[in-house]
Amino acid sequence: MDESKSIDNQQCDLIKAERGLSILEGVSSLNKKEERRLVFEKTGGKCAYCGCVLTHKSMTVDHIEPIVRPLEFKKGKVVTKNMKGTPEQEDLSNKLPACRSCNSLKGSYSIESFRSLVADLTQSSIRNESKFRTMLRFGLIEVINDPIVFEFEQQGIEVEI
Repeated sequence: MDESKSIDNQQCDLIKAERGLSILEGVSSLNKKEERRLVFEKTGGKCAYCGCVLTHKSMTVDHIEPIVRPLEFKKGKVVTKNMKGTPEQEDLSNKLPACRSCNSLKGSYSIESFRSLVADLTQSSIRNESKFRTMLRFGLIEVINDPIVFEFEQQGIEVEI
C-alpha cells in the first residue's frame, strides 16, 4: 500500500468528528469493517512492529495499552474471558495493525516491555537453541545488536505510552 494512504491518530479523530463521534466513543459507533480499514491504513498496510506487509485478512488489531483479560478454567482448560477494555483502550488511537506473530508475542506487554522482549530473543536463542548456535557457527545468520526500532516509529507515528 502506498505510504501516502497511511493515516495517523489525528486523522482518525477527524473521521470520528465528521461523524459526530466523541474521541472516547472509540470505534464502537463504527462498524467492524470500517474500524479494521482505519487501523490497517495507519501504517500503510504494514505490521506496526516488524514491518512485514499485511493483507486485510492477515492483519490483527493490537491494543497499544493492552487489555488484560482474566483467565478462567472451564472443563479442565484455561480460557480467556472475552471482554472489552475501557473506552480509552478501545479508541482508534490505542490500536495498531500487527501480524499474528508480533501480536501473539506482544500479548499483554507494554510497548517498552515488548521492545525488551524482542531485544532479549537473540541472547535467549544463543543460550537455549542449538540450531540457532549452529547457524551462527556456519555464518548462516548474523547477530546485530542495534536498538529495536518498531515500524510505526520508523514511519514517525506517535503513540501514547
